Amino acid sequence: MFVNPLSIQSRRSRKGRAHLWTTLALAAPACLVLATASAQETPTQQDRPVTDVSAPAITGGPAEDQTASIFGEPLIVNGKRISDMEIKRFLCYGKGRLGLESLRLGMLMDQERELRRIKQTERVLEEEFGGRTVEELTDVQRTELEQAVDSFMARFVLDPGEFEVRLAKEMESFQSRYPTLDLKTEIERAYQSMDWWQDQIRMTLEFDQLFFPDHPDGWPELSIEAIHQASPQIDLVADYQKYYELRRDQWMERRSQAEAAALAEHFDGKPAEELTEEQRTRLAGMVDEEAGKFMPREDDMMMALLRDAVQGILNDFVTLKTASDGLPPHLLMTIEGNGLSAELTTEQVYQDMKEAFNEHDIYEAKLFLALMAATKDRLAAENKLKPELPFREELAEQKAASENAGTFGSFSFVAVNAYRFPSVESFEDYSYLFDSYKASIMDQIEITDPNDLPDVLEEHYPIVQGIMGIARVQSENLLVSAFDIPNNRWKENGWEQAYERAMTLRAEIDAYADKLAVQEAKRLEAENAGEVYEPEEELQPFDVWWANFLDLNSDFWDPPLPVEGKAPPANSMKDKGRFQGTPMTRNDLKGALGESPYTHFLWDANAVDEIFFNVPEGAVGGPFRCPKGYYISYVKKKVPASRNLSLRDERTTNALQDDYASTAFRAYAHEALRNAEVSGL
Repeated sequence: MFVNPLSIQSRRSRKGRAHLWTTLALAAPACLVLATASAQETPTQQDRPVTDVSAPAITGGPAEDQTASIFGEPLIVNGKRISDMEIKRFLCYGKGRLGLESLRLGMLMDQERELRRIKQTERVLEEEFGGRTVEELTDVQRTELEQAVDSFMARFVLDPGEFEVRLAKEMESFQSRYPTLDLKTEIERAYQSMDWWQDQIRMTLEFDQLFFPDHPDGWPELSIEAIHQASPQIDLVADYQKYYELRRDQWMERRSQAEAAALAEHFDGKPAEELTEEQRTRLAGMVDEEAGKFMPREDDMMMALLRDAVQGILNDFVTLKTASDGLPPHLLMTIEGNGLSAELTTEQVYQDMKEAFNEHDIYEAKLFLALMAATKDRLAAENKLKPELPFREELAEQKAASENAGTFGSFSFVAVNAYRFPSVESFEDYSYLFDSYKASIMDQIEITDPNDLPDVLEEHYPIVQGIMGIARVQSENLLVSAFDIPNNRWKENGWEQAYERAMTLRAEIDAYADKLAVQEAKRLEAENAGEVYEPEEELQPFDVWWANFLDLNSDFWDPPLPVEGKAPPANSMKDKGRFQGTPMTRNDLKGALGESPYTHFLWDANAVDEIFFNVPEGAVGGPFRCPKGYYISYVKKKVPASRNLSLRDERTTNALQDDYASTAFRAYAHEALRNAEVSGL
């Protein structure tokens, strides 16, 4: 529902229709660093749409009780059970993907350690034992062999103390910059789990120690080759060596100065050699505290380049398979190649991750899977479902080709970062059904004459013109949230309360607009009669009243500015839903509102397009359903598209067809879910 605050017309109420190598330092609260990482919300039962997608049935794996579920009532769509294992797999691929990536990389690192151990064993046998085999050695010689190999491998092992020092430093840095914020809450906002955050820090340090230990002169050949291959024009190894030696010399000088000062102040100037063992231990502790026990590591920006280079080589050594490659639900991932044969079972990984999943994550998983299943059944019943194998094969080719398009053009980046699907696997399942649906309506959206669009595209064209033509809208968006943003948790009965509060707030807005309109009408009447109108209560202009109303009632939250160090960028601040206070493109506004193609599809709710295209300038719209609650939006300014699209341009016609098809598919899928026989959702 829209209301012009200054020109009230007749109104009727209607319901409105964020890789492993992130910077380790918590330079800003997690909510600023990863603003899109917060969990999705669950609507009330009356608002919940019914939807799902299921992959072809694959046999194998442990038997599962079909009559019970750890997630409540078993999820059944049109008489077919969606197993707990499928729900667990969706969760692990989605919210658990950071932890899953760490597990995958950990297996590759373990394999690299084993290969090095084997090679070093062969080298020592050849050089020290005349080329004999292990079986030919005496017990004493085997012990010597093992000690020699252990000594070689020790340089690749992270000192646990360094991890503890780094962890403490990260925590101390955060608390000094943001003393009023809770560290655990902010870590979980960004990384889902304190354990996952700590694992990421540990894994990164272990990776660096394994592939970039100390001076580059001692780096493994694999590391050197990978870096030169990734950066043939710039010698990153030489750059690293220069700054390594500079850091080393500065660190050693600081330790030397710290030792001299400690000896003079605490040990009467005695040389270190004359101290007792107990005194030397005390001295070492003082030096460590003053100058650092561990040599400072290289800047994270440089290390990210080196890590990516090595990880790319490691990935080339193996073949990784997931559900996209036909693995049954009980298997999450397999890795084969370079002497490695390993698998991660869904149950194993889920048990490790389950504490990070809340009831809303589980509902979202069930909703998506149900939506896919019902949609697939409908497409099949209407003879619109494409053969799946050819589609998957073609998609695999497209994925492989996209890897040459750079990070931002890769299929995985589009799936997870652009479309914001929980995982590449869920996006592929969606794409299969969407592609089938789009093919079935091509006769309705085929463009044979640019001057004579099909009716459905003619009606949809202004939306694409606004998006691609770079129209802009300045809106102020009052969020009524079902989610407790400052504390990063769902409110009890949050959706019911948010809906009721949103309707109450909207009624307050309408009432004030009515009063303002009446007052303006009386003022105008008095002016026409040559009289001076003196109201009993002088009402504030709507913009002034709205600004106060927004500040008091919007649930958007910004963390406090840091008390020291660099402040976060201004464009990261929500400012109660004003964002930057300037007109924004549709896609920028979509991101600021926390929406994405995934949330639009999953919840069958699209607040950004309601605000952008349907609310007139100077009007208030809503409440509109959104991922965290409801928006009531005041559109202050609309800027028309800066350029007109040409329907003779294939990019324009393709975008028009795709955008219409995705909108129509969303409605089609949710209708399928509403009409399906569903239990357990």
